[in-house]
Amino acid sequence: MLQFAKVQIPSDVMLKYLLPDKPFWYVNAYIGMILLSPFLNAGIKRLQKKQFLGLILVLVLISVTIGYRGHFYLEGGYSAYWLIVNYLIGAYIGIYVARTRFKKTKLLLGYLLTAAASLAWAAKVAYAGGSAMATMSYSTIFVLAQSLFFFLLLTQFTVKSNRMQKVLKFFSQSSLGVYLIDASAFYALVLPNLFIRWLNLPPVIMMLCVLGATLVMFCVFSLLEHCRERLFNWSRIPLFCEWIVRGVNHTVERCANWIGLD
Repeated sequence: MLQFAKVQIPSDVMLKYLLPDKPFWYVNAYIGMILLSPFLNAGIKRLQKKQFLGLILVLVLISVTIGYRGHFYLEGGYSAYWLIVNYLIGAYIGIYVARTRFKKTKLLLGYLLTAAASLAWAAKVAYAGGSAMATMSYSTIFVLAQSLFFFLLLTQFTVKSNRMQKVLKFFSQSSLGVYLIDASAFYALVLPNLFIRWLNLPPVIMMLCVLGATLVMFCVFSLLEHCRERLFNWSRIPLFCEWIVRGVNHTVERCANWIGLD
């Protein structure tokens, strides 16, 4: 697509994005989490509620302290370990919290307060000459808290319209693909300086232009992802992948049973 738009892609950049290295960190991270998921699920079934919550609190505490300082191989949240922590948090919410009703105003207030605290922390670090982006990594306490408040807030809404459910399903299924496209060579070669032309516009107009362009890119990338999915299904590759996954899961489950996690 970038070649069609006459964007020159250096060979070293193309090679970098074809390999599951740093740009595609989620490949390695997801493989690690998937291989460990049978063991994680077996452990979750054996843990009592207090034990499960205690395990999560310990892992989060380690992650946002020595992990944030770079001494626990979290890679700023770009690692299988952090995905596992999020997997456990999601499992706990699904088992014990999902059906709990919270006041939306309290969840929204919690989100706004943690967002404000995160911005204040970033401003303080930047003023001291540090890296403000480091304060916004996935494994920081404020980003984690914001994510939890926002996620729980969304669980409090019920969408009754069938049309809206279809729209949400369409975009939610393609959201990962949108991220992958945005994090590819598009991010490095197209986005830089893309919005400079609007810097001289009035602030409100500039914000509306950036927001409109962002929404357009999201919709276009969603359509591209659905086209890719159709082509992928037509090629029968998913059947081959499912065969591999079943084999890996069967092997891992046998290993789990062998060591007594059945």
